Amino acid sequence: MHTSRLLGVILLLVAAGAFPWAASAQGTPAQEAASTAVSSDSSGAASGSEGHSGPAPEELMPFSGWKVINLPTGRTLEAGNWLFLISHRFNQPVNTGYSGFYGLDSGATMYLSLGYAFTDRLLATLARSDRDDNVELETRYGIVHERNPDWPVGLSVQGAVNWLTQDVPGQSRWRSAAFKYTAQVSLTRTVADRVGLALVPGLTLNPDEGVEDETSLVTLGLGARWKVQEKVALVGEWTPILTGPDDAAASDRYDTWAAGVELTTAGHVFQIVMSNGRGLATDQYLRGADLDGNVFDGNVRLGFNIFRILDFSKF
Repeated sequence: MHTSRLLGVILLLVAAGAFPWAASAQGTPAQEAASTAVSSDSSGAASGSEGHSGPAPEELMPFSGWKVINLPTGRTLEAGNWLFLISHRFNQPVNTGYSGFYGLDSGATMYLSLGYAFTDRLLATLARSDRDDNVELETRYGIVHERNPDWPVGLSVQGAVNWLTQDVPGQSRWRSAAFKYTAQVSLTRTVADRVGLALVPGLTLNPDEGVEDETSLVTLGLGARWKVQEKVALVGEWTPILTGPDDAAASDRYDTWAAGVELTTAGHVFQIVMSNGRGLATDQYLRGADLDGNVFDGNVRLGFNIFRILDFSKF
């Protein structure tokens, strides 16, 4: 109970933007200008005030997307913009063979998300996954960008509340077990100009709604992006469960991993991926995957992510 209250306070602080001392995070025109201002002020020069057009997604490092694949990056948006995300993970694995067209003939787990940037640092999103009718309210706050000379890494925090709205006979949708809470910290760094690295520790409260008083899950996400060409990159992530319930090593609790190819254009980020899990909401992929992920046996699923920036001020 005390932990839940503490997490609730943290989420409120994040949503309120209660970090006025922080530098801007990566990924928006205003943020890039703020980063320039920090560098200029530290050297006594005039602060930067240009850069309204901002960098295209393919020019951004360490990550051009708002997720490595599932794990959050430190990227936010320019205030007033919207972010749309659609994700699919096909239900059947690749080893169904040609008869199932390697899983593509099967249904898919789908995730739709719409986010709004209240400030250059604060991004809030409302999403839904058809798995368990999972509704997710998520906030992200960019604390500092790695370009800040006083910081060696980019730093952002993210909190989410997930509500399982699927109808369960004899139970209320508002039951406490239907609510899950997660918190993550994203540490990102660019290495050798073309490699982005991410370290994302996470905490999940009430990971399994069917188990009363289940121990919280502690995870440590590891992500990477290698920029092969200007608009093409390879991405991958692994999210091991460090501590949690006794059944965390059971067949439905394999550590979630994913890998794929990322294509970027102005305003779009498109990822074609394979993964051992089909969970797309934060509480789902942190809880673990249901496949062992043996690539040689084809025990993986195919899927994709599409990110799109929406600027309604131009209409």
